[in-house]
Amino acid sequence: MATMRELPSIREILENWTSESDSEVQAFLHLTLPEVSSLSLTSARIGDGGISALGRALQKRSCPRLEALDLSGNEIGSTGMSDVATAIETGNLSNLRELYYIDRLFGDDQVATLASALGSGSVRALKSLALGGCWQEGGVVGRQGVEALSAAFQSGNLWLLEELSLNWVRAPWSNWGNSLERSKEISQEGVAGIMRALEAAQLVVLRSLHFRNCSIGEEEAKAIGIALQQPHFSSLGELRVQFEDIEGGPTLSPIGFHSKAKDGILAEALFGAFKTGNLSSLKILDLKGVELQEQHLLELAGVLEAGHLPGLILLTLSSPITHNFAKALVRAYRKNRYLVAELQQPNMGRVAWPNLSSHIKADGFRRLNMEFVKSRHIPAAGEPLSRCSSEQTILSLTGRLTLVRRTSFKALKKSLSGNWFRCCVTGGFEQIKE
Repeated sequence: MATMRELPSIREILENWTSESDSEVQAFLHLTLPEVSSLSLTSARIGDGGISALGRALQKRSCPRLEALDLSGNEIGSTGMSDVATAIETGNLSNLRELYYIDRLFGDDQVATLASALGSGSVRALKSLALGGCWQEGGVVGRQGVEALSAAFQSGNLWLLEELSLNWVRAPWSNWGNSLERSKEISQEGVAGIMRALEAAQLVVLRSLHFRNCSIGEEEAKAIGIALQQPHFSSLGELRVQFEDIEGGPTLSPIGFHSKAKDGILAEALFGAFKTGNLSSLKILDLKGVELQEQHLLELAGVLEAGHLPGLILLTLSSPITHNFAKALVRAYRKNRYLVAELQQPNMGRVAWPNLSSHIKADGFRRLNMEFVKSRHIPAAGEPLSRCSSEQTILSLTGRLTLVRRTSFKALKKSLSGNWFRCCVTGGFEQIKE
């Protein structure tokens, strides 16, 4: 007799599913599923038949312990998605809190089917949702999918949703090129429609919002900016708007269709929302692939200097760090004693500062700010971010400043030849040739 340890996993059973073994698979799932709390089938390439078997099994047994389900990377067709959606609608997954499905075949039909189930009220405990496709095989979310998702959000049955990630919300590939205006029309109903639905839904605590490879034009940018100013978005801690070049796919501007004139629209919408102070809880801002001109980079530095994003700890940019932007960042770190956000440029591997001096100054003031924040209370609402000049602050913390910077400079000295840096008492930096 086989022990529980010797029994195959659900993943193994579904990977080896065939039409001939369906009855045995159903019997196995009938016994094991009620005891499962988390089921990850990521990139198992189970296929439509195996996922259909899982869906049919979930329809027959209540699974109150199941809280996380990841179906990503399994090339699910219409039959499998329909069976999973039906299982959700039955209420057998009533305690499901996390649902992930990112797949190259995930298009409008699958989105509409799944969204209808999500809006039925059978998964009211859902907190994290990630959906999307890929440009290959037409796996994009267009008009039909957006309308279904919007209806689900506005149903009031997903009011506990905290994390939302969407991939490839844009016009179908077949519409591009031959009918560019039609593509724009459908695209503008994409992210814009989602944002308006989220705004109307008034979710209790939305903490994370992620748009990856989604078309964001003028209408979408405006919708994002308006929504982020609403009180029920004030809990947002993570905002990611990413665009990645796909090998073999068309090259598009992340915030428009080859239109340089629109490159700043998203930036202006975001900065307008930031300046309202509504996003004081934002910790992560990721604009990977979004091309920002220098004027927008300087405005971003001004937002940071003014303390409009007091909770920010990570800023990801793909745009080049110009000399003026570097100076503005250094000034922001120096003026705003509570600015501790780390800058990243993932497309370059490391931050490409225009010169070493700017790098050292920015990093030095950021580290000093981190020590300053640790040793002082968090400012109350309306309290000025800086109660003394940068020079006075540095003088009062000379001992700690020297220790922190000396430690970091020793590491820099090992990696850089021919240069050494020392800190002036006034808070500036002076380069010394060895």
